[in-house]
Amino acid sequence: MSDPELIEIDCLIPSHETRRLDLFLAEELDLPRAIVTKAITEAEILVNDNPVKKSYRLRGNESVTGKIALPGQLQAIPKEAELPVVYQDENLAVVNKPVGMAAHPAKGWEGPTVLEALLAQGMTINTPGDQWRRGIVHRLDAATTGLLVVAKTPQAYESLQADFAARRVHKIYHALIQGHLPQAAGTIIAPIGRSQSKDYKMAVRPDGREAITHYQEIQKFPQTTLLEIGLETGRTHQIRVHLASLGHPCVGDSTYGANPKLSAALGLDRQWLHASKLSFKHPVTGENCSFSADFAPDLEAALALAAK
Repeated sequence: MSDPELIEIDCLIPSHETRRLDLFLAEELDLPRAIVTKAITEAEILVNDNPVKKSYRLRGNESVTGKIALPGQLQAIPKEAELPVVYQDENLAVVNKPVGMAAHPAKGWEGPTVLEALLAQGMTINTPGDQWRRGIVHRLDAATTGLLVVAKTPQAYESLQADFAARRVHKIYHALIQGHLPQAAGTIIAPIGRSQSKDYKMAVRPDGREAITHYQEIQKFPQTTLLEIGLETGRTHQIRVHLASLGHPCVGDSTYGANPKLSAALGLDRQWLHASKLSFKHPVTGENCSFSADFAPDLEAALALAAK
């Protein structure tokens, strides 16, 4: 096993930040929470030069310093997996991610990843950041299909990261939800944070981060509704959490309360959620780029059953 990789931390916490320290670091650094918790527990992370508990709640304007050791096995190596590439040039690649594939390696994930599949296809991805998630500027849940852009050069990586942060990248999703919403179109504004019940689950909670989701009804079926969805923010599980908070979870989404009988009747063992369209300004040429991806076969089959 190789030696652990170290992430150095030296930052000033924003004045408005009130999350727990472990949640803040896990979400901001895109790390498994268990790795962050271990570092805090072993006093490798200090707040104002003092050790704290993992449950320490930030108060803003505090200094956080220290280091987090990543396990040696957390790395990206070429692994062959079917991954359609919609577009690529020397700066970036756009892929149509299939179901059951994560964006990058993570502790506890043994399935295929976008990054490792691209490396197996012979792509050179040379960007700043951690080796095991290089090039990844945004993610989709493993069980969500659709479009994902990956940076291949430092310039593309930094430019796309800035565009995502400034909400200049436009993403359109489609979701099949249980039941019928009272309004054909609307906006969900509800903060999202970690659920207190399970580490991997998110929830609408008053101390969460700002989250804004727009929806438009596309077609009604007897027991379900197909929606087109646009995001202003990109929180973990945002669409799934927001729709579930209205009492209309994505069909097949057992994590957020989908009816198992309806899911089975439509042949689904994962959430009906697809990243259909992706638009952004090319990070090098400045040209407008727009891509679309058809629904995955299992989602198309579920729609046909929903219409009966």
